[in-house]
Amino acid sequence: MLKFKEQPEDFIVEEVINFKKTKGDYNYYTLEKKNYNTLDAISEIADELKINRNRINFAGLKDRNAITKQYISIYKYQIKELNLKDIKLKFIATSDKPVSPHNIKENKFIIVIRNVKNKKKVKIKSIENYFDEQRFSKNNAEIGKLITKKDYKRAEILLEQPLETIDKRLIKFYVNSYQSYLFNLVLDQYKKSEKIPLLNFDTKFKDKKIKEIYERIMREEGISQNDFINKRFPFIVSETVYRPSIIKVKNFKLKYEGSNAILSFSLPPSSYATLVIKKYINLVE
Repeated sequence: MLKFKEQPEDFIVEEVINFKKTKGDYNYYTLEKKNYNTLDAISEIADELKINRNRINFAGLKDRNAITKQYISIYKYQIKELNLKDIKLKFIATSDKPVSPHNIKENKFIIVIRNVKNKKKVKIKSIENYFDEQRFSKNNAEIGKLITKKDYKRAEILLEQPLETIDKRLIKFYVNSYQSYLFNLVLDQYKKSEKIPLLNFDTKFKDKKIKEIYERIMREEGISQNDFINKRFPFIVSETVYRPSIIKVKNFKLKYEGSNAILSFSLPPSSYATLVIKKYINLVE
């Protein structure tokens, strides 16, 4: 059986960003980590520096079981570097704005797949742009739906703690996970190369077919667009994001070393390398 993510060294990702270097209160750092997801690494850094974690912003969320290099900014705090177990922080520049997902240009990947028997030459040029399963781990989408529907008591039962004690970014992530789940349902039924909205209070449907699919899903889910307006947690409310249904896989390269396949490629932000891996496995098995 083919295996991947056997160890962090099998999944290497480097975030590439654009930002303006200026004088300002935001100090940009490269964050290299393994065995931590992004939010846990930020909590560890904040605790070590004895600062509020809300002063730390990040561009993208990165997996725990991987070696990752990404960017964070810290408000009005500058050090040259910080070394913790499996976490390395290095100062690079200042700016007048915090880093955000809008800064991400692409993510570069180097991935090892083990126990390969059929060393077939393949070329992967594109993938359907699903949100992959790691987006929905630990009841993320279910919790997000409960928050959207204002069923806070049941959400807190699943979380085993009050919502007010949770990082605001994590609460927003739960709702985003539910929106991602709905997006996948639409993509299951819509295979054209088009941008599909992540359902929101202000979503305008440009494509009639997408509108029909979403309306059917909303009836089945028992939700409406207005449910995405939240007065208790207004920080989770944002404008509609449109996501391509199909994306290009750039600079795809494949080589074999012994029984291992080594894949390297680049993807646009918010896309999943695991989908490229699964497509490769389907082609060689």
